Amino acid sequence: MGEPASLDPHKISGKWENDVVGDLFEGLITEAIDGTRIPGAAESWEISNDGTEYTFTLRSDAKWSDGEPVTADDFVFAFQRILDPATAANYAYLLYPIKNAEAVYAGEVDTSALGVKAIDATTLQITLERSTPYFLDQLSHYTAYPLPRHVVEEHGNEWSRPGNMVSNGAFQLEDWQSQTRITATRNPNFHDADAVALDEVVYFPIEERNTALNRFRAGEIDIAREFPTQQYKWLQENLPEAVQVAPYLGIYYYVFNAEMAMRPLIRVFVKHLA
Repeated sequence: MGEPASLDPHKISGKWENDVVGDLFEGLITEAIDGTRIPGAAESWEISNDGTEYTFTLRSDAKWSDGEPVTADDFVFAFQRILDPATAANYAYLLYPIKNAEAVYAGEVDTSALGVKAIDATTLQITLERSTPYFLDQLSHYTAYPLPRHVVEEHGNEWSRPGNMVSNGAFQLEDWQSQTRITATRNPNFHDADAVALDEVVYFPIEERNTALNRFRAGEIDIAREFPTQQYKWLQENLPEAVQVAPYLGIYYYVFNAEMAMRPLIRVFVKHLA
């Protein structure tokens, strides 16, 4: 993984950052070990017949790592913050299925017009622009995590630094030494803390894949998310039990500069077609 740009769920856009933030926070919905959808911070939900209104009931034992309760207002605050154009969140568009979300992000209407409201402390209602079958799965993404309003309002942009951050996931931030390590410890206030097997997780920002592989082979790290592709055959032969390759859903794009060297080729190609 690389060095995270931030641990604020609204300020990140990388898989390596999600490795950390996903351990620190929990959304309304989360995923089981096999990837299936299961309740997270919400214990249950109801969907209107037309598929546009979702009503979530939060867990009564949902707490932040400082012991404060996780409330529906924390979710309202988080959704409004990520869609506020002042936040400039790269992935805000993922929440566009929510009513008025795109207009809020464009600055056309106030954040209060967003289709997310707290009915009471443990009841959250989300209204969509139209029926969106994948919306529940979308809520497990970090763009839909709650934020501790009381902490963000106290510390501002510094709220996600060690000593300030509180979270509602299985782990809590303990330390962050830039370009060296990030340490998270088990969150005793997590609603399923007894089922968390690890007491501590240490993340090492290693940019170079060969370095990660060498440290893995030396027993210095337990998991390396990526390995040098040119060594895949060697790894299959020598570390078959350690190497795991699975399908990955992603989007890649290539940008071609057609302004200079490519221009004559384009002209010839067009002429030939004519």
